[in-house]
Amino acid sequence: MRMSLLLGLSLACYSWSLDELSITPKQIGRLGIEFSQPEPLDEQFSVPWPALAMVMPANEFRMTLPLEIMVEKLFVNEGQLVEKGQLLVQLDSRDLRLWANDLLSAYDEYMQCEEITNRVKKRLELGLSTASELSRQQKECAKAGNDLDSAKGSLKHAGWDKKKIEALINTRQINDSLELIAPVSGIVYRLPIMPGNHLESGAELVTLWPLEQVKLQVRLPLSKARQLSVGQNCALVDGRSAKTEVISRLVSKDNRVTVWLTCDNLTPGERVNVRLPMSVGSSWLLPTKAVVRHDHRDWIFKKTPNGVIPVEVLRGPAKKRMVQVSGDLNADNDIAVIGTAALKGLWLGLGGE
Repeated sequence: MRMSLLLGLSLACYSWSLDELSITPKQIGRLGIEFSQPEPLDEQFSVPWPALAMVMPANEFRMTLPLEIMVEKLFVNEGQLVEKGQLLVQLDSRDLRLWANDLLSAYDEYMQCEEITNRVKKRLELGLSTASELSRQQKECAKAGNDLDSAKGSLKHAGWDKKKIEALINTRQINDSLELIAPVSGIVYRLPIMPGNHLESGAELVTLWPLEQVKLQVRLPLSKARQLSVGQNCALVDGRSAKTEVISRLVSKDNRVTVWLTCDNLTPGERVNVRLPMSVGSSWLLPTKAVVRHDHRDWIFKKTPNGVIPVEVLRGPAKKRMVQVSGDLNADNDIAVIGTAALKGLWLGLGGE
């Protein structure tokens, strides 16, 4: 109990650093520390990481409408592949009927204004009117035209195209149903509605994942993410090529960074393993015991004239008690391969005598 308390106090009072640790040959012998030189590797250093094929939130098509609606019928399901222009949902809206009435009223007012303007022009030609009267009438027509454009804009915003608006004006028949059409080819990612639902303006109706925007999301420890660069070539374990596109600057609470990669022939929701290049120097092979873990990072101890110095490395696959690493090493460096636990204790101020 006393020893544990002393060790805890030592940790609390010590600030670990990357400075050289002074160790005498006598201490090395007493601690049983042994050194060995790393074995160079010609192959590219890479680490396989699980990745998920998905779409960045900024590239999702989240479909909403600026009016209250009722869901009449669904023509698709979540997870379904849809083509651009495909019918997704049929809706009904009381607001739409009001907007359609507003359009017809604005159209009638504009046409009436145009008719009056033409009569004023003829009267002006006959000397029965004045230029100021024509100017006032033209201003009234301009205002009526703006009101008409605004009414058309509201219906376009609600999902009506030019052909449907013209049909309303010509037939004077108001249809308050709406058809939600897929703006892109993709996967129905979210469909949080059911027939009979009454929804407020702006509610989410359908969210699509565009096929051309599907990317691989990889969540990496910060120490590994900072070894990557945008545009770097990668490869999936199954042989497909990939390339880093976005490296987030945000670090999560579990010390992870999100990296997005582009890759051909991805299916949303597909889970794959991607090999990411993680070289900060050459690649080397060391005994597994040579690598210690601290602060969510991997370290080795390199021998110096007066002791050892901790060096951060990137750890790769391990096999037969050997591990692949990448870091600031040379072939003639002496690396501690036995007694690393004692060195870690000295490094962190826990003793080691």
